[in-house]
Amino acid sequence: MPPDLLSIATMSFAAELQKQAAKEELQKQAIFETMRVGLKAAKQALFGGKKLSAAPGVFHAERNAAVASGDELMGALKQRGLNIHRARVKSPESIQAGGHTKVPDDLLGMQAYAKSPADVGRHLEALRGSGFNVQRSSAITRPGYHGVNVKGDYKGVPAEIQFSPGRMSNAGQIMEHSLAYKPKTEAPYSNFIDRWFGKKVAPKMVNSNWMPTRKGELTGLGVSVK
Repeated sequence: MPPDLLSIATMSFAAELQKQAAKEELQKQAIFETMRVGLKAAKQALFGGKKLSAAPGVFHAERNAAVASGDELMGALKQRGLNIHRARVKSPESIQAGGHTKVPDDLLGMQAYAKSPADVGRHLEALRGSGFNVQRSSAITRPGYHGVNVKGDYKGVPAEIQFSPGRMSNAGQIMEHSLAYKPKTEAPYSNFIDRWFGKKVAPKMVNSNWMPTRKGELTGLGVSVK
């Protein structure tokens, strides 16, 4: 996206944050971390990131295999019309923090947008057609996260593919994770207003999508609803 469009996008997102805050009668205090995390979330929601890497550490061979398989899978999906928005191979730190003694079932993680149940159906078809072994798919609508999660593997590499219902919802999810779930590490300068925003406002951003009212259509696609 050209720089001028980036500026417009980030300004629009900042305006949305201000609107959400005003709705909640947010006190007029500096919310530096909210804006910093918000702009970071906006960039991730708009532009994503698909460069895979495997730093040295636990399960290094398996993570290297996940990098190769992930790149191959993204290429195959693109040929079928499914563009992956974000992708990562789980880091050694994340694996150790989770207490995993064996390779986690989301060693390879990917995210794409699905703006309707029809998109979910097409994405599932693209995954299967690309050789991804779909083991189960679940529609999850809980505070702080809305999405369709697909568990399975690609050529033996365990993976989770997430279909996010929209950019605003995705940005809200990122903000909730940083400001409410992990403020000590991801928003170290946050104050109680920042953390309040993460707990109360970001989930409302997450909820602004089509999923809550169209779960029946997902069930018809074989997606379990939670």
